[in-house]
Amino acid sequence: MSRKPIRYAALAFLAAFACMTGGCKPSAQSTSSGKTSSLEKKWELALGGRVEGSLALSDDGNIIVAGQDGFVYAVDSSGKLQWKTYIGATMASPAIGPDGAIYIPNNNGSVFALNRSGSKRWVSVVYPGATYGHNAGAIGDGFLYTPSRDGVKALSFNDGRVEWSAGGGSHQWGAVTLLMDGTILFGARGRLIAVNTHGDALWQYPPLTSEATAHNGGFP
Repeated sequence: MSRKPIRYAALAFLAAFACMTGGCKPSAQSTSSGKTSSLEKKWELALGGRVEGSLALSDDGNIIVAGQDGFVYAVDSSGKLQWKTYIGATMASPAIGPDGAIYIPNNNGSVFALNRSGSKRWVSVVYPGATYGHNAGAIGDGFLYTPSRDGVKALSFNDGRVEWSAGGGSHQWGAVTLLMDGTILFGARGRLIAVNTHGDALWQYPPLTSEATAHNGGFP
């Protein structure tokens, strides 16, 4: 069953985030309950296209956001643009590694690693063809566990090398979750799949045999 993504305007996205990070002042407008709960916008920044992924906050205070115009933006807490880097159109959410590197896929099957300055560290092609989706990778010990159209892949922080790939046909629509015990969870076609940090299958729910999906394009 498909679902239509909720689409946010880039301006509203960043303005709302400015309020969330403490930049909005309460106004004196009253609600029906008699309480004052309105917020005043601190700043607004116009971007070049629609933003559909989540925002990320780096340890230097910059807001990281990517959009359909193909750029990844870094914006400071006052709303000033620090840098922007072109990676190609994306609907994905950025993930930030332990050294401040930013990891994000684009709509054409490539994952980019950007330094905190915005310069490109490496590019890794994880799927040979057009792919898209609202997704986010998980940060592990030395690896980025990122969705791909044909499952999930573990990419080395150092050079983007694909260490392993676990199938399931996630179509890059969901985020990857890394549990404290090292279990990696990701959505697939009609089921939830769990693998370990070596890519070995642990379980799936509901449990489906290959025969159960063989005649329906991988769907249950």
